[in-house]
Amino acid sequence: MESSVTDRCPWCGSLISRARFIEIEAKIREQERKRLAEAEATMRKQLEQKFQQKLETAKRAAAANEKAEADKRVTSIIAERDRMQEKLKQAEAREATIRKQVQDEAEQRLKREVAQQRAILQKDLDRHQSRARGRGGRASPGGDDPSTYSRLEQEGAGSEDRPALQLHHVRHVYAPPAGN
Repeated sequence: MESSVTDRCPWCGSLISRARFIEIEAKIREQERKRLAEAEATMRKQLEQKFQQKLETAKRAAAANEKAEADKRVTSIIAERDRMQEKLKQAEAREATIRKQVQDEAEQRLKREVAQQRAILQKDLDRHQSRARGRGGRASPGGDDPSTYSRLEQEGAGSEDRPALQLHHVRHVYAPPAGN
């Protein structure tokens, strides 16, 4: 016996048996499931692509930020190095200036001391020469000639020997006359 229950076809609207209706409905469900699966796969693929693009963009942005930060640090370090080099140059210049000043001051002090010593020795020599003239004796090995020191210096007495020569002359002048 034929199935008395009839339904309308979901596609065309004609009357069909219940078994045929269930079969058509199953096909429709299967097609819808496939279409849904394809749509879902397409959506997943699109979302995955968008995610990858965003991830790449974020990576590039992060790399650019890191590079910018690294460039800033390098620039800062270079600037610090340049400042330190400039300070070093200034310190070296100050050191050279100070060395020059100290050397000049030492030379001036030495010249003053030498001038003072010469003045003292010349004063002593002059005093002893005048005493010796007053007694009628000789004031120095070279006589009363004041060029004796310069002649002795030219004959080979270097600056190191000069004080010894001067002291020798002073001792000679100070020596008491023989027979006293």
